[in-house]
Amino acid sequence: MAAEATALRRESGLPDSLFRKVQPVRSSPSGDADRELYHLPSQKKGHQSMNEMYAEWLVKRKAPAYMMLVKVLMVLVCVVAFFIAVSPLLGIFGILVLFAAAAAAYFVFRNSEVEFEYLYVSNQLTIDRIYGKTKRKKAWEGSMDEIQIVAPTGSTEAKDHETNNMKVLDFSSHTPDAKTFTLISQSGSESMKIIFEPNDKLLHCMKMTAPRKIVDRV
Repeated sequence: MAAEATALRRESGLPDSLFRKVQPVRSSPSGDADRELYHLPSQKKGHQSMNEMYAEWLVKRKAPAYMMLVKVLMVLVCVVAFFIAVSPLLGIFGILVLFAAAAAAYFVFRNSEVEFEYLYVSNQLTIDRIYGKTKRKKAWEGSMDEIQIVAPTGSTEAKDHETNNMKVLDFSSHTPDAKTFTLISQSGSESMKIIFEPNDKLLHCMKMTAPRKIVDRV
């Protein structure tokens, strides 16, 4: 029976530590020779297999310097629109102006706060753009089969996969000390360069899936 267990272990490709030996059970009620069974242990809490890789990370985009001026201007526009609305001379037109100014201000303020959520599940990376912590829109999605390389931005590995005509998408924070990575994706004839800021856990999960495609150090 030891030979049978050894053959089972070699066929599965798993180490001895992942097998546990259970108590012998009778192969028949008549008292035939006992037979030892070997089983793979059930997964412990917190254990992740390759098919259960999961990581998420949220990055907030730094607003450009001019955005503060735009917000101040929108507040002034709303104030002027309010006085126009309460003026009896313009009537319903003044109210329409106020609603238009308020809608424009809401749009500007909401879109000035942008976050990117990176979600990696098994073989799939999804990047969502979140506006004002309320509206979510899928920005990009790709599998590890499509991803050619993930390497620090500016590294030799990243530059070797870049071409002049590829589409570039930036999902980074734009902060001065940001540690960005370049992801090169190939889907059919379309090549794409993506700039993002994964954390260590997300990089680890991707590397566990495709070790040769992930360069986590320069």
